[in-house]
Formats: sequence, structure tokens, C-alpha cells
Amino acid sequence: MIAPSSCHSFFLKTPVLVLVRRDPRKLTLRTLREVKTVAEDPDLLTPAEVERLLSEHADTRRSTLFGARRVRGEDLADRLAGRLFEEIGGVCLDLDSDLGKREWDDHANWIFPMDFVGRPQAPFNRYAATKETKARAPRHLAILGRNCPLQVHVPFASCDFLTSSFSIALHPEFGLVGNLDPGAEMTKQDNLNDARPAFADIALTADSLDLKSDAYATVTAQLVDVSGSEITEADAELHLEATGGYLPKQRVTTQQGRVQFRVGALGLLAGDSFRVKAGFRHFTGVSELTFRVVQA
Repeated sequence: MIAPSSCHSFFLKTPVLVLVRRDPRKLTLRTLREVKTVAEDPDLLTPAEVERLLSEHADTRRSTLFGARRVRGEDLADRLAGRLFEEIGGVCLDLDSDLGKREWDDHANWIFPMDFVGRPQAPFNRYAATKETKARAPRHLAILGRNCPLQVHVPFASCDFLTSSFSIALHPEFGLVGNLDPGAEMTKQDNLNDARPAFADIALTADSLDLKSDAYATVTAQLVDVSGSEITEADAELHLEATGGYLPKQRVTTQQGRVQFRVGALGLLAGDSFRVKAGFRHFTGVSELTFRVVQA
């Protein structure tokens, strides 16, 4: 199984305090802004209300819990003492909601976007949105005109928020509060690597890469981690495609991380070649093999 991890960076330009509440089946992002001009007697959250702010999940649609009421910085974190904040908004990804059930899948990258004011927007699976282009997160967010303080990297559909990995973008002046460990600080190179260690790869092997016309080969697909070690404690549905020949099955599901399928050189002649690719529903073509058609 892929070990879950967290990492953070201080790449967030919008000056907000990021609050994350994580439970096994729910994940909430809230944002707060500092209030520098206040009345002499501001309407402050009580200790019980602060606890609600930190522990209560938001709605699956953008919402606020306490709105413009003030919260003391020291009630959120010691480093914020002497400051006052107000909630901008919050949103929750609930794995038992319609959104979670339909898009939570193998090899998923869930993004929690926010606008440039700091209002959180509905989260979405970036790989579902960029299946055709495979656009990297920075470019996709630039096209949408959104920032992104929180990403969830889901290796398998069987995972929840305790077995997925996280990337968190923070503003250097405010940082993170809540119950999610921010993990190690990311470098620029880590960001360019696009969280590869958080996902499974697919190793393909065949009993033969040279096929006679109309003959078949057996392909073995094995889930592996970024180091190439076999994954046997998790499974995924693999989506297959071929550039020629005949592929009897387009979808196969691994058992203990492995599955076999057949591919044939049906209709091809000696000298032809074709490729077979394996990937995931929303991230195709992870691995491939090239077959050559040889003289009978």
C-alpha cells in the first residue's frame, strides 16, 4: 500500500489563514482573513463557538458558519495572538455525498479551489476535468482563474482521507490551523514532480512482444509504487486501449495488485506494430507495451 503523507508550501499569494478539518469520510476547508479595523467591543466567538469553527464540517456547498463575527487569533494558534480574524467561507467534500460517490476514483487528484478574494469553491477531481489534456495543476488553475490551498492525492478508490496524501499551499504570514498535519515543506522541484510518490504506477510485461499474424499474447499488469515495488494490498480498475490488433477487454480489475489480459494481432500483417496501454479511468496511458507482428 502507498503510505499517506502531507507536505506544504508557502506559495499561496492570497493573504488568508487556512483551516482544515479532516475526518475519515469528510474533509473541510475554511478560510479566514485578518481584521485590522474593529469596533471597541467586537462581537467575539465564545470558546464553544471557536471549537465548532475548528471541528464542525462545512456544507458540501460554499457556506459560512459564523460569518463576519470575530475570532481571536490566540484561540486558533499561539503564533496568531493579538490578531483578530473573520471567516470568509468553507466547503466540505463528503465521500458519502453524491459528489464523493461519483468522482472518488483510482488515481484521483482532488482540488479545493478558492477565488482570489479567498472564498473556497466546490472541490473537484482535477484528473476528471483534464483527462484529455492532462494539464498540470498550475496551468489548469490559471485557466480557471482560481487559487488552490488544498489538494488531495487519492491512489485508490478504496482510500479515505486517512489513507490519501495532501499538498497544502499556505500564506507565509498566516499558515494552517485545524487537525491536518502539514508535513514537510515542499521545494519548487517537489512541486514540479506533481506528487508522483502519492500514486500507483502500472508495470506491464508480456509472454512475448513478437506475435505472428492473428496470434495472441498474455499481458500481466502489476500495480507498483514510485520505486517499482509491487503493491499487493490494494486494487484498481485498469482501463486498457490498443492502437491496433484486438483487445478483448477494455477494463480489468486487479486482484492483490495484479491482473492478466490477452491481446491479439488480429488483422495485422508481418512488419506491422501496435501498442497496448494501461491506465486509470481519469488518467489514461500510464504504461504501455509495443508489439511487433512477425512472419509466420
